[in-house]
Amino acid sequence: MKEIGRVSKIIKEGLAEVEFKAGSACAKCGRCSMGVSGEMFIEAENKMGAKVGDMIEVEILPSSLLASSFLIYIVPIIFLVVGYFVGVSVHPLILSGLSLESFGIIFALLFMFISFILLKVYDRYLSQAGKPCAKILRKVGEV
Repeated sequence: MKEIGRVSKIIKEGLAEVEFKAGSACAKCGRCSMGVSGEMFIEAENKMGAKVGDMIEVEILPSSLLASSFLIYIVPIIFLVVGYFVGVSVHPLILSGLSLESFGIIFALLFMFISFILLKVYDRYLSQAGKPCAKILRKVGEV
């Protein structure tokens, strides 16, 4: 996916933060961070030496989009289903006044919540690793 954006800051040598308007696919991805007024920010590989204020074309790598979509949409569902079956399995081991289904639902929601925490931790790890999921292709002008 290619977008036109503006270099908002240089993070370090070879890495820049790019600001662009959210496109139609942005609602489905979740890889970029959203600013206060609706603009999107992403870290991009800056091998061509773009400077702050340069208008550039940035490509968000397809592998990154696919991985992000899988993590955001599929992993919580997997945790939800696994949580339900774990809850149903441990119900006989715990003396409780709750029904089998209630126990399964409670565990399902607990596991889904845990998946959100794990995804947040993984997202922070990726941010600190400094591996960009986008790259600057070319300059299209300056502001």
